[in-house]
Amino acid sequence: MEKRLTLIVEKCSKNHVCPPVSVCPAMALEQDEYKAPTIDESKCICCGTCMEFCPKQALIIT
Repeated sequence: MEKRLTLIVEKCSKNHVCPPVSVCPAMALEQDEYKAPTIDESKCICCGTCMEFCPKQALIIT
């Protein structure tokens, strides 16, 4: 089964600059203003770096 990055929107605090966006080595995360980030699945390499930097643990690899 293929791994994929998932955002648990209920856990995301929003209204702040999302730290994982700036550390993603594949540039697979984008944030519009202070909304929850979006994931570009075509770019995501499921490395887990974003998970380490998410203060609310809202990003998970499933």
